[in-house]
Amino acid sequence: MKILIDFFRSSLQVVRENWIPYLVLNLVFFMLYTFGFILAVRYPDSHMQVLIGAKLGQVNGWFSEIVSLYLNHNHLLATLATFSANLLIGTVFMVTLPSCVVPFSGCFVVAFRLISLAFLYGPEQAFNIPILVLATLEGQGYVLGAFAAYLHGMRWLVPARYGLNSRKAGYQLGLRLTGHIYVLVTIVLVIAAIYEPIIATTMSPPTFPHQASILIHRGISDSSVTLFFSGAKIYYQSNAVQESDAKIVGVLLEDMRYFRPSQSREARLSKTDNIFNIELPLDTKYWHDPAVKFHFSKMLATLKRTFPSREYQITAFFNDLSFSRKDTVFQK
Repeated sequence: MKILIDFFRSSLQVVRENWIPYLVLNLVFFMLYTFGFILAVRYPDSHMQVLIGAKLGQVNGWFSEIVSLYLNHNHLLATLATFSANLLIGTVFMVTLPSCVVPFSGCFVVAFRLISLAFLYGPEQAFNIPILVLATLEGQGYVLGAFAAYLHGMRWLVPARYGLNSRKAGYQLGLRLTGHIYVLVTIVLVIAAIYEPIIATTMSPPTFPHQASILIHRGISDSSVTLFFSGAKIYYQSNAVQESDAKIVGVLLEDMRYFRPSQSREARLSKTDNIFNIELPLDTKYWHDPAVKFHFSKMLATLKRTFPSREYQITAFFNDLSFSRKDTVFQK
């Protein structure tokens, strides 16, 4: 234990001895994150395309296994998987190893990732407090990785400044310093990995009761097309609605974590004149739930910002024992 404590203290000492570049890298982090947010606001269509691509990766890519752990509320495995991905892939393979081959190259990778992170979250989530805390924790891990790349590169580039007589000695010293910094990287990413499953649960609306599939089929015309996308089944009018519109609705529904693995994942999209109506089954006790209304509001705001010339509304319906339909409409 004493060895670990001494190693941790020496890691902090490395930061104290190089506090100016460390401070500068943190300031650059918030500047790049803000820049990514501005890009998402400035180019909402591109933001939506990136969001759709990311969601497809969560459904079909290698990351889908980690996503399934979150959806099934397996917090321990989700934490371990998130930490491993952030440390090994996000930091070691994407920041440190490239910097060992081409000095400082990992810093540019970190800059791109920070911009991409805010661009992906977009105006709906980038500065939401829980998301901002998560981005700061994970971002700090990447900043420390960039800090290690800076220390390593400087010792190799100008070894005489640090009392070394060769680039080889500077390269070796840089690797030792990198090892010290990785103690801090590991601690920060462990905290982030513990925090992420927590907010994935607390930021979600309540679990909705299962609704029979027959309810959503009621009133659908023969022109309806069924689309499986982003974990949802979406029905839409092919003579009035394009497939791309249905995909966007699927992404937004999944993004706000409306559906659960054990619940119905169905919705339908129709169009009358210039009004797009998203219909989905929802028990009446959730119609006035603040969390549900908040997520629906965000969804409608995103759609309106992406397509300012259109009008959108969400109709949640429920059938009582007499099978007489009841509706509530969410509008922005």
